[in-house]
Amino acid sequence: LTTMALVPQVRDAVDLPVVAAGGIADSRQLVAAFALGACGAQVGTCLLVSEECPIHENYKAAVLKAKDSGTVVTGRIGGTPVRILKNPMAKTYIAKEKEGADKLELEEFTLGALRRAVFEGDVKSGSLMAGQVAGMLHEVRPLRAILEELCGGCRGVLERMEKEGF
Repeated sequence: LTTMALVPQVRDAVDLPVVAAGGIADSRQLVAAFALGACGAQVGTCLLVSEECPIHENYKAAVLKAKDSGTVVTGRIGGTPVRILKNPMAKTYIAKEKEGADKLELEEFTLGALRRAVFEGDVKSGSLMAGQVAGMLHEVRPLRAILEELCGGCRGVLERMEKEGF
């Protein structure tokens, strides 16, 4: 399920704090997560392109190059879904899944794929984990700037909404 569908359902079903995750990279999305009932948010993809993130520069460049439709979910058939950037490895993995490869064969195929992406910068056979918000990211920035914009921009979003009559 998407964040927009899942968070309110979880919030209505439990009497625990709910943290929204998935599709959150700017203050508009953070405000939406709060509106859906979350008390906080987990962000990931937007942090991949921080100066401080220790992934290979090729991985960062691939995230910045990605468009809104540049990701795919692998592992659905085996029950271990992961969203990654589309690349030759993702294409082959999905073909193997559709052919009926068992979990062990798929695990062997992806063994070391994340390491190859993160440390070696292999953007062809590496597993480049990233969310759909990659299409919103356009530059490598300091972590502080990313977080200040993410959190500090919420008030501006709320003020704009009030001004527009929401």
